[in-house]
Amino acid sequence: MLKVRIRTLVPIRREPKKKNYLKPGQYAAEVNQGGTLCVHTHYGDYMPLPGQFEFIDAPPELLNYWRVTFLLVEAQAEYKRSNSYSAVTRLTSIQGAHEAAKRKLDRLFAEPEGGAG
Repeated sequence: MLKVRIRTLVPIRREPKKKNYLKPGQYAAEVNQGGTLCVHTHYGDYMPLPGQFEFIDAPPELLNYWRVTFLLVEAQAEYKRSNSYSAVTRLTSIQGAHEAAKRKLDRLFAEPEGGAG
């Protein structure tokens, strides 16, 4: 897991009917290899969604991966809407950038070379 610091912008509930929620504020969080964010509390784990938080301290590889992921979602939507040549070329370009950003993110989770064996 990768450790980061975030600031939540809105109250975040784990389940709609539960009384407990994560109040807006600063929290230590973990990011898994897929880029999913999780805040651990004594009430349980909370997974803020994009738009519910901002990063305070995070590696540039993670920030770039999230940025390129949003660009990929936008390009996929544009391709579905227009099915034009320009949408295809933009989507292809962003797919390549997303794959490169994912590889860089994956390196943060790799075992250090020369470790125990």
